Amino acid sequence: MSRTLSVLLSWLSSFVVACLVGSALKDRRTGITAGLVSATIAAAVSWLAYDIVDAAEERRATETTPEPFSDDS
Repeated sequence: MSRTLSVLLSWLSSFVVACLVGSALKDRRTGITAGLVSATIAAAVSWLAYDIVDAAEERRATETTPEPFSDDS
């Protein structure tokens, strides 16, 4: 999954959940505001997490694997 798609799905799902919860607890305007704030934070976290995971995968791919232990006595 690309970084953009990951951020978009994270933003959308967070917006929907926060909007529904905010609307249920108070009114529609509160739901929209909660949705926008929550979705923006979730998208930023998703963007950063994707970067961290990508760096970890690159590091793991470049590390050399140790030779397996053999008991040739």
